[in-house]
Amino acid sequence: MRINRFELTAFGPFTGMVLDFSAQDVGLHILFGPNEAGKSSALRALKAWLFGFPERTRDDFIHPRPKLLVGGELSEGGKTLTFFRRKKRKGDLVDADGEPMDPALLVPFLGGLDLGLFESMYGIDHDTLVRGGREILARQGELGEALFSAGSGLGSLHQVLEAMEMEKKELFLAGGRKPKINQGLSLHNKLKKEIRELSLAPEQWQEYADRLAQISRELEEATGKRLELDRRRRHFERLHRAVPLLARRERVRDQQKALGPYHPLPADFDKQRSAIQQELRNGGQRLDQARVRQQHISAGLKQLKLHKTLISRAALIEEAFQHLGAYRKAKKDRPRLEGMRSVLLKEADRLLRITAPSLALQQAEQLMHLIQEKRKIFTLTSRCNTLLQRQKDAQARLVKAGIELEK
Repeated sequence: MRINRFELTAFGPFTGMVLDFSAQDVGLHILFGPNEAGKSSALRALKAWLFGFPERTRDDFIHPRPKLLVGGELSEGGKTLTFFRRKKRKGDLVDADGEPMDPALLVPFLGGLDLGLFESMYGIDHDTLVRGGREILARQGELGEALFSAGSGLGSLHQVLEAMEMEKKELFLAGGRKPKINQGLSLHNKLKKEIRELSLAPEQWQEYADRLAQISRELEEATGKRLELDRRRRHFERLHRAVPLLARRERVRDQQKALGPYHPLPADFDKQRSAIQQELRNGGQRLDQARVRQQHISAGLKQLKLHKTLISRAALIEEAFQHLGAYRKAKKDRPRLEGMRSVLLKEADRLLRITAPSLALQQAEQLMHLIQEKRKIFTLTSRCNTLLQRQKDAQARLVKAGIELEK
């Protein structure tokens, strides 16, 4: 795992601090600074970035806890990952766009490293280092063993200590002058003396301190103004993005006014639209089929030859076509009419046996002259009835007259 960039956006004393480690021609990066420069805070920020914020933190004295944010870029095996982490119990891991990120994406880059192993191998602060050194010198304690034996892969820590003791005598002897550390201490004392001689007077230091405080206040004011300007800039950017939308909104409103009042669509409009679209597709298919059929018919018509005899009898054919409906109706009614004919023939045979028993039904044509004189027969029948009635009346009068004659 390699750290290409580490951003202390809002953590402890840092605001917008970016540490760039992406140079490929550098094998080791060293961060140094005086006391209270923020080295320990940066180490805590690194732990929070890689493994998450602790439940309680003392690095919220400038930025509130919900605003704490650290991030950066890791690389491993030719792949890179950029992510940030906030002080949250859930969803603390986000990508470069601020969207929640799956913690599983970080696992391949850590290579199985957890917080405890990181602190014992890489996250050693000054107090831990001093305590581990004392335990090693006393040859006791698991912390020294974890820091120097297991961490460095040495098989026997005691043999290493003996070698280091011999090397220490070569480097330093109490009261000696030739060992390197003795020479370094002599040079150190000399330089300390020069530092005291070259140090600033308290009045001048106080002047610089006051100036630094003033500059810090000015920087704080400038930072506040910058934040305000950034806020206003973002506000104007939002307005700038909204102007085209407002113009489009006005155009749409004008279009709505030009279209007049609208009617809300029915609840089943979607189904109706789907049905109509399906009907249109079916109609299009039928239209295509009809066009194909029309092409076939047109091709067939082009191959047809005129029949002069049929054309000369077009009037007869047209007349026959006009009577085709009556013919079809008569053909349809023929079974019913034949049934009625059979019934009527039977009835006629019965009546003929009553009126003329000597005649058969096939000889009924002999009675046609009687049918032709039907009117005359009806007249004579009516006259006969009149005469018979007059006869009855005359007989009644005759009987009445005989009675009166006898009286």
